[in-house]
Amino acid sequence: MQRQVDDKFEEMYKIESELNQLNQQSLVQVESDNIPFTNRDAAINEITAINSPPYRLVTAPEGYGKTEFLKQILGRFQELQWCCAYAPISGYETIENLEKRLANSLQLTLPEGHDFNWGERLGSLLHRNWAKWQSQGKKGIVLLIDLDGCAPQKQRLNELFNDFKEFAWRIEKCLKELQFFKDNSRRLRVVIAARCLIDLPLDRTFPKLILSPF
Repeated sequence: MQRQVDDKFEEMYKIESELNQLNQQSLVQVESDNIPFTNRDAAINEITAINSPPYRLVTAPEGYGKTEFLKQILGRFQELQWCCAYAPISGYETIENLEKRLANSLQLTLPEGHDFNWGERLGSLLHRNWAKWQSQGKKGIVLLIDLDGCAPQKQRLNELFNDFKEFAWRIEKCLKELQFFKDNSRRLRVVIAARCLIDLPLDRTFPKLILSPF
C-alpha cells in the first residue's frame, strides 16, 4: 500500500516538473517574440522637440514596443512640464470611450448633457483648466492614444482615423480661443501609436514615425 502511495506521489512530481518546464519554455518564447525597448532616444527627442509637428502617428509591427514607447514619451513630456493624458482604445470602440479615458487620465470629469459633441467636451474641459495648469508652470498639453490590439478592417480603420482627425480639430478649436494656444499652435500635441498601417491613405495631418527594431 505504501509503495503505491509513493509511486503516486512520484508520478505527480514528474507531471508537475514537466508542466513547470513547459511554462518556462513558453515564457522564453513570449519574451523572444518581443523586441526589447532600446535605442529610442532619437525618436523620443524628435516627437518631444518644441518644433515637432502637433500630430504624429507612430507605427511598427507587433512586438516593437509601441505602448512602451508611448510611456517613454509620456515620461519625457512630464519632465518638460506638460499636461499629459494617455488612453488606450481598440479599433471597435467609440471616440466617446477615448474621450472619457483621456479626461480620466487628467483626473477630470466630462460635462454631461448634449450641449457639446465629442471632442468639444474634452476641448472645453481643457480650456477651463488651462489657466490653473499654466499657473503651475505647465508648457502645453499632449494627448497620447494607444490604438490597441489588431487593426480593424480597412473601412473601419479609415472611419476611425477620420474621427481622430475631427476629434483633434475640435479640441484644437476650443483651445485656440485662448491666446496662448492661438500664439503657440504646437503646444497641443496628439500622438497616436498603432500597428503598421501601410495601406491607410492618410493626409499630412498625422505624419508617420515608423519604429525600427533597434
